[in-house]
Amino acid sequence: MSNVPLKTKSKIIVKFINGESANDISIELKISINQVNEIIEEWKRGYFNIEFDKEIPGEMRELADLMRDKELTIQNLLKDIFIIRYSAVWIRKEF
Repeated sequence: MSNVPLKTKSKIIVKFINGESANDISIELKISINQVNEIIEEWKRGYFNIEFDKEIPGEMRELADLMRDKELTIQNLLKDIFIIRYSAVWIRKEF
């Protein structure tokens, strides 16, 4: 297990969940990419917790990756959800 402070580990995991690459995290936080990967693995194995439910981070990571690949922002996603939700309401009222 790495000797990186828990506060730094938490920053690494949050950045990872938000879709940042291990390389970018390494550069930004000025620690080796091996340490970043080791911390991510420690977290995945449950060696430390940063107040996330175990199922949510994987889903968040998948969503973040998909959004990054499709070049979507949170604002785009929320706008689309709003449109879909209110379109469904409008359609139900019409029929």
